[in-house]
Amino acid sequence: MHDFLHSFGLALHAPDQGLPFGIQSSPSGGLAINKWDSMSLDWVTDSEIYCVSKENLRPTEIELVPIEGEQKGIQSIMIKLSDTKVLVIESHRKDKWGSKFQPGFYGVTTFLVDTSVQNDATKPDSESTRFANYIKNSSTRKGRIVERRFWEEIDKNGKRDFGWVTQPTWDLNYILFEKESLTTNGIKITLKRSGNNDLVTIQRV
Repeated sequence: MHDFLHSFGLALHAPDQGLPFGIQSSPSGGLAINKWDSMSLDWVTDSEIYCVSKENLRPTEIELVPIEGEQKGIQSIMIKLSDTKVLVIESHRKDKWGSKFQPGFYGVTTFLVDTSVQNDATKPDSESTRFANYIKNSSTRKGRIVERRFWEEIDKNGKRDFGWVTQPTWDLNYILFEKESLTTNGIKITLKRSGNNDLVTIQRV
């Protein structure tokens, strides 16, 4: 499906190749398409995205529904920073399109889109070539959770195929959990309350 989406004109391989928050970057977690790419294809409705420019932003509370689910509601906050840069905020859950997340997984992620930079799929880990980058939380949470396990699969012809999957490989500091805040590009983002959905506050600082 990832490669099929390339045929629609999506660069993919971003916001960060390997972090499992969407089919763009990795199949090891969420299989949803982030709202920036789905918006680019006109696959969203106005009611699914909260848009505001940074200069017009006032302290605001928004309830986000996870992009891995199929419930109605706001799935993405997009804050225009300049003519080429947009800050995107999204909620995640173990749900229909996040079935590979570990049980109980939840959180809010933030990434930066810069349309002046052309994504280069041959250099997916280079910040100078990605069109979008996940932004780390300033939390003091320690360490990475990294677990790679090899799998062996035998296809219908009896041929063995080897590879590895990650469960998970991401740094926890990419995720906002309940009561945590992140400040980036002059915007403070706080996950005020979490449950089935996430109540997020955004404000200029």
